[in-house]
Amino acid sequence: MLDAESGQLGRERLPATREALDGWATRWAGKLEAVAFAKEMLPEAWLPPAEIQYLRERTRLRHALAQDRNRWAQRLHAPAHPRGLALRPRPAV
Repeated sequence: MLDAESGQLGRERLPATREALDGWATRWAGKLEAVAFAKEMLPEAWLPPAEIQYLRERTRLRHALAQDRNRWAQRLHAPAHPRGLALRPRPAV
């Protein structure tokens, strides 16, 4: 679990209670609002144009989606590998 104060990855898991999740979400919401506010306070010369920001966001999204696709493919292929089964590879995009 990520610690909202330090930003470090902790070893303990978050208890799956509604109160614990609400507290965690509240702490992170404050941090995210601070980051958004800090971005607004940056000098305009430091920020790329809006179209470049849009393209960067799209690139990050595409990368995240490709990672998810690969993660799911590996999860599906993992049980077949020890049994000696060969699943067809996905076609190249």
